[in-house]
Amino acid sequence: MNDDNSSGDPGHDRRPAIFLHIPKTAGTTLHRIIESQYKPEELFTFGSDAHAAVEDFKRRDLQERSKIRLLRGHMAFGLHAYLPSTNQYFTILREPFARIVSYYNFILRTPDHYLYEIVDANNMSLSDLLQSRLPLMMNDGQVRLLSGVWGNAPFGEVSDDMLETAIRNLDEYFIVVGLTEKFDQTLCLLQTALGWSSDILYKRHNVSRKGLTKDQLPEAATALVRKYNQQDIQLYAHAKRIFAQRIKQQGALFPLKVKLFQVRNHWEPIFWKLRSYSIRAHFRKKLLS
Repeated sequence: MNDDNSSGDPGHDRRPAIFLHIPKTAGTTLHRIIESQYKPEELFTFGSDAHAAVEDFKRRDLQERSKIRLLRGHMAFGLHAYLPSTNQYFTILREPFARIVSYYNFILRTPDHYLYEIVDANNMSLSDLLQSRLPLMMNDGQVRLLSGVWGNAPFGEVSDDMLETAIRNLDEYFIVVGLTEKFDQTLCLLQTALGWSSDILYKRHNVSRKGLTKDQLPEAATALVRKYNQQDIQLYAHAKRIFAQRIKQQGALFPLKVKLFQVRNHWEPIFWKLRSYSIRAHFRKKLLS
């Protein structure tokens, strides 16, 4: 994708990229990997108040924005208009039922989330929360961000036209459309597309084993998730097709590359931990002898 990046060094390609982080799609883990690929001054990150951060970014002068090599965070599509000479987006989508359940669990364990108090005070179930029509990002949230509409569509009013816009944006602007369920393959695609170094090892971050699971959803809750995420379900199906095409384009050796990465990601941290322990034990023994 980056034809002028022959060295494999991310510093070689000066075009900025944009990581459109959809909430609850393994983005926190990816942020840690990104920080190993870029200098701190090359990153611009939208914080927890995403809307305010986006407005602040838009107000920055062109000279300041031109220093950015990677823009990242929760945002709607369209900010490439504020970066010089780029349309390099990447993102990760997640199966909609799993994403909604994960988002609900996240609210329950995050006291500073804007919905935490009302959910906690009223002991709201997932069905209760959806019926309240309060959480916009639990109503076709992936289409909202990828179409650029974000919060401008009321709850329950994400349209077919918005879905078509999101699909068109994925097709035309995204160098990698990843999947949470295929994170390692996504990471290897990003490494190739953006010329990242081999330092992409990771441990999962912001993952909770507690709370509701998709398989535990009552029938009524499942029906509500489906009702309010019809467009996301269709978008995810399209994302899976894009993903399969990109994998196929990598050639017959790509599955081996992924497998080797997975083996390294599992064993290398263990090797260094054991080696570090062995060295410490050796010096302790020397000091005590």
